Amino acid sequence: MTPIADAHMDSVPMVAITGQVNASVIGTDAFQEADIASICAPITKHTYLVQDPDEIPRVLASAFHLASSGRPGPVLVDITKSAQSARTTFSWPPKMGLQGYKPVTKGHGKQVREAAKLIAASNKPVFYIGGGLIKAEAHEEFRELAELLGAPVVSTLMGRGAFPDSHTLHVGMPGMHGTVSAVAALQQSDLLITLGARFDDRVTGQLDSFAPEAKVIHADVDPAEISKNRHADVPIVGSLEEIIPDLTAALRQELDAHRPDLSPWWNRIDRLRDTYPLGWTAPEDGGLAPQQIIKKIGEASGPEAIYASGVGQHQMWAAQFVSYDRPRQWLNSGGLGTMGYAVLKQPWAQPWVSPAAPCGPSTATAASR
Repeated sequence: MTPIADAHMDSVPMVAITGQVNASVIGTDAFQEADIASICAPITKHTYLVQDPDEIPRVLASAFHLASSGRPGPVLVDITKSAQSARTTFSWPPKMGLQGYKPVTKGHGKQVREAAKLIAASNKPVFYIGGGLIKAEAHEEFRELAELLGAPVVSTLMGRGAFPDSHTLHVGMPGMHGTVSAVAALQQSDLLITLGARFDDRVTGQLDSFAPEAKVIHADVDPAEISKNRHADVPIVGSLEEIIPDLTAALRQELDAHRPDLSPWWNRIDRLRDTYPLGWTAPEDGGLAPQQIIKKIGEASGPEAIYASGVGQHQMWAAQFVSYDRPRQWLNSGGLGTMGYAVLKQPWAQPWVSPAAPCGPSTATAASR
């Protein structure tokens, strides 16, 4: 249940296949019977209980489609022992028959245009981006949008690498473990352009005092996230891969007519960046600070390294002191905070190695080591 809940919180596509007792004894408290489908219902996109072996192809096709489409997440398929041991004729379904499941991908045109108008009228806008931007494979599209406007960008723990740390527009990670410049940018902004983030408590703290003067544009593929924690003045439901290019085109038209002067806003942000950079206190015994060690590991590992972190203080140090310039360079458990996440075994790297290629050492780094 823990990895399923972790996948649910962090929008990771997963199909969990579990075994159940014989169909004839379900509900009788038979030996080792557990209603895992009901237990996992709150932490999955959907659960299936398969009692007929002929249903296995259709259910598995549906499960993988559900897990990977819309907002990604886990799907559980519970197969009874009697279905597992029975004979059947395999047939892959031409249609999955998922009535009522139609994830919205195209953002509403009127809402996109309203968002562009709001951005063009803003004097202190901030891009607040999360892991949804990475899931949507929309980082290149976002970079074009960010550079068009030239506003500060803050990336959450799950959004690290969605926008390059080395880019001059990036002001850091927000929240309780974030940089002063990123936290202040959100708190003092007059507009939050929220893309694939969910206003979680690690970022907002007390919701009623979070960014009190800011209006909110909130774009997300999951309609349940819109206005869940913070009211969205302009809600946009859809895939960021489609929304962001439309927003970029609409904003370009608005900026041609009127481009706001963001230089006073940047003067304030730059002053905070210069005054309160990330740092650490040197140990009194003359030893090395762990933050310093992690920073040196990041500098030595090079741009191709992938970092997998456990959960705890070292996770925050790795998020803060390693520079991430591309998506999926940073792997960690964000929403559930699952300890042991970074424990890797050598076979983890093998599926990506060509059979004809030599099996060299993995470039993954376990930040908890």
